Amino acid sequence: TKREDLPLIVQQLNQQQSELRLADQFQEKLVDLVAGTGQLRTVLAAMNSLTERHNVQITALELKPLVVYVPPPPSADPANGEDPPPVPPPSDPLLRPGLEKRSAMLSIEGSFPDLLLMLRELEQLQVVVMTDDLSLLNNGTAGAPTQLSLSLSAYGRSEAAMQKP
Repeated sequence: TKREDLPLIVQQLNQQQSELRLADQFQEKLVDLVAGTGQLRTVLAAMNSLTERHNVQITALELKPLVVYVPPPPSADPANGEDPPPVPPPSDPLLRPGLEKRSAMLSIEGSFPDLLLMLRELEQLQVVVMTDDLSLLNNGTAGAPTQLSLSLSAYGRSEAAMQKP
């Protein structure tokens, strides 16, 4: 019976390998979408151009350390018939092999409408740019500038991934 089952098992294996290749191709397309096609170093240059166009000023810039993908630790072998412990979720779901994350804290000053227009254009950049920790400060007087503080993160291919043949 095992000889009779072998062709079916080989066919199932080939089908699963084909599905795995398709999943790998899909993941590569997602990485390309997240990482964009340009260098990450251009994000701050684009940000500078946006601030000039919308009459706002960058008043402070603090670069954060580069974050690279670290594979999860191998799971421990279950003891005597116990279920294996669940794999913890990744700390950053967008960070995948071959990608890196660059972040900066920015403080920007200008009128509220100009800041809003700048943020909208920032969202339309080719590279996926994540903004968080936004805070607005305004003293409430007419014509006073508004101060926007935010954390800006962008993902892109790591130098090692870009040098692969």
